[in-house]
Amino acid sequence: MNSIKNHPQKKSVIIIGGGLAGLSAGVYLQKNGYSTQIFEMHSLPGGQCTSWKRGSFTFDGCAHWVIGSREGEIFYDMWKDLGVMRSTRFLDHDIYGIFSFPDGDVTVYTDAERLRQEFLKIAPEDAEEIEVFTRAIKATAGIHLPDSLVMLEKNPVSRFFANMVFMVKILPVMKWAKVKSRDYAKKFRNHKMRAIISNLFLPDFSMMFNLFTLAWLRNKNAGYPLGGSLEFSRSIEKEYLAAGGQIHYKQKVEKILVENIGGKDTATGIQTAKGKTHRADYVISAADGHFTIENLLENRFHHPRLKKAWDKLPLFPPLFYISLGIKGTLEDPKSVSGRSIVPDEPIRIADRVLDYFLVHTMDYDPHLAPKGKSILSIMINTDYDYWESLYQKGKKEYEKAKEKGAKTIIDYLDKKIYPGLKKRIEKTDIATPLTWVHYTGVHRGAYEGIQLTPDIFETGFSLPRQLKNLENFYLAGQWIEPGGGMPVAANSGRMTAFFICKKDKKKFQHGFS
Repeated sequence: MNSIKNHPQKKSVIIIGGGLAGLSAGVYLQKNGYSTQIFEMHSLPGGQCTSWKRGSFTFDGCAHWVIGSREGEIFYDMWKDLGVMRSTRFLDHDIYGIFSFPDGDVTVYTDAERLRQEFLKIAPEDAEEIEVFTRAIKATAGIHLPDSLVMLEKNPVSRFFANMVFMVKILPVMKWAKVKSRDYAKKFRNHKMRAIISNLFLPDFSMMFNLFTLAWLRNKNAGYPLGGSLEFSRSIEKEYLAAGGQIHYKQKVEKILVENIGGKDTATGIQTAKGKTHRADYVISAADGHFTIENLLENRFHHPRLKKAWDKLPLFPPLFYISLGIKGTLEDPKSVSGRSIVPDEPIRIADRVLDYFLVHTMDYDPHLAPKGKSILSIMINTDYDYWESLYQKGKKEYEKAKEKGAKTIIDYLDKKIYPGLKKRIEKTDIATPLTWVHYTGVHRGAYEGIQLTPDIFETGFSLPRQLKNLENFYLAGQWIEPGGGMPVAANSGRMTAFFICKKDKKKFQHGFS
């Protein structure tokens, strides 16, 4: 049996998973006087926030924008604490995305006034609703979300008044919170406007998310981290290691050890797939939530609120993801989310006909491709069960379906969007939902966990991080924070560290970088 080597006054913490949540928890705990170890099944940090090399190209599977890139805005101080701001430069775009219809493009600008003018050009019949929508973006841009940590640190009276002030500011846009994007889109008569509004992010997402996203982009608080996702994760890994933390890569955890101490079931450590046991005062799982409950804890513990949310709320749709390394550039306008293509003919990928798919040129990041070359990422929502069933039938059929899907999309792009593309492709990489499961363990390939739909008002924006009747164990990550994403995951790790300090009656330290 192995144990963490403790300083006489330090308590020990084992963290399962080296993604952003696990790394963040590790940094904050180390700097608050704890001794921590992270056990990560992959050979790299970051979890979902990652990139991978294929020849001279770096393909990225995560970062398009990061909330908190501007000083003085929400999450900036957290990223600074985590060492990100020391080494990362952010790029702000003027365009959120481009919607390509058979008869022309529509540009979704990050500036609300330019967006209003663009929408009015294509849909003058929807002038009244366009005014409503763009005014809401401008109003949301003036709302600064409070830092959850800072709010918790206030005394009850100060917290009450701070919440009251915030509620007064946010009240005018609260009506958007319970409206799905697809439902709001029905208010528009123009078919292009309906398609754009419905697919700004995901059709079932709360419209308030869309408003805040566009507002943060307008305020230049959602920049792209140059260097890509893996370098972003490595900057936090570097901060963690410098603080004295330890990371064990290629160490998959098989079981969370639970013992009865003083009549209470208590997490006391872990057992790895290699059969070794490691003990600590606390255990945090920043790994996949479902795997944690069902496998590591053998379905012995749960929480009713958590279970309700996991049963009720929809997951992020998994991706069929094609990455292309190409010669030259595609001369697309630089944008946050890329080009949403509405096909003018049926395109069948896997088990569905696409009504739209997303392509993203990444030539604005010189770190991802050699000079004179660039990256094209193609993201297609797909069905997990289709790919899992296919894989179970045999790897040959699975690979054949991957190649067929990629060829179908590339042929369409070559014919309709980027003439001559096929001749310029130097490297191709194809991922399915099973790829995400294999490398990160994420449940059903849901790369950002639970969607932020209006149903969240029934389950809660923030879900329990502790389970019923299990002491000294905490969850962290996207499975307890609907909506997912990089800042959400990192903040989840930060808040878990805060609550451990609170349990030990220690003043939580932050703002140290």
